[in-house]
Amino acid sequence: MEVRRIGQHYLDEVDRLFTTLLVACGLDARRASDTSGALMALATGAVTLRKAGAPEERVRAMLDVARRWLD
Repeated sequence: MEVRRIGQHYLDEVDRLFTTLLVACGLDARRASDTSGALMALATGAVTLRKAGAPEERVRAMLDVARRWLD
């Protein structure tokens, strides 16, 4: 349970960091929070897929698509 608590603490810290940066870039607080959550989900998903055995090329291809959406 301690590992989970510590992990959640760091996820919350990164989420706050992303949200703060996105607000500084001009997004309203709600949109910044939603965007931060989406970025966190993308990062977590990529790590989970690799850990589950998905080929690196496949994960990179998915991240490339996400990158194009963000451009």
